[in-house]
Amino acid sequence: MMKRVGIIGDVHGQAGTLKTVLAYLHTLPLDTLVCTGDLPIKGYTQSAETAQTANECALLLRNANVQTVRGNHDRNFVENAADPTLAAMFRDEWDASAEALAFAKALPVTRRFETPQGDLLLCHGFGQDDMAGVYPGGEDAPIAGALGRAGSLTQRIRFVVAGHTHRRMCRTVAGVTIINPGALIGNKESPGFATADFGTGIVTFYAVQPDGDVAALENIGAYIVDVTDEKRV
Repeated sequence: MMKRVGIIGDVHGQAGTLKTVLAYLHTLPLDTLVCTGDLPIKGYTQSAETAQTANECALLLRNANVQTVRGNHDRNFVENAADPTLAAMFRDEWDASAEALAFAKALPVTRRFETPQGDLLLCHGFGQDDMAGVYPGGEDAPIAGALGRAGSLTQRIRFVVAGHTHRRMCRTVAGVTIINPGALIGNKESPGFATADFGTGIVTFYAVQPDGDVAALENIGAYIVDVTDEKRV
């Protein structure tokens, strides 16, 4: 059972930022580190740095024993690396090292964890769909519908940790609290990550500054998760 967890969002080849985040998280009293996946840099027209950073990020996550799930870019990474034609077309991005490719191939679509307040589902998008996303705004009804359609996947789930949107979020819909830590790439918001304490119910978001410093985001505060809500989907 995990009580305190460090949450890393979509990585997208940001090896330097990932090193900073891992170093910071290792100073905290955490039970587990998790990651929403998407190791490669976004896009198909990157330089050789794309492959190199994806390889480095895979090994950083593996060596730190970060519980990671497969994102849509990881799925493409594996599929294209196995296709001679596509590998030739996108050589820079899909030229994975043997170790990184083995890591990516082994990533599950979802992982499930037990917390003191109920089970947690870790995924990239939403459940089995690595292209779905839940955003901070919008109506609750579509999210509640998606939880219902997921059926057995979300039975007894109290928390969902997801990525894909690159947007920090903590919102509760139909008795399920959905947490997105943001992303390391910083294309929509400042690069960052999160921690969650399922004993106190506090989720804290952090930003990684350009100089490498890490700071809690006081302007958006700590999100209080209602751990007394016993509703289940």
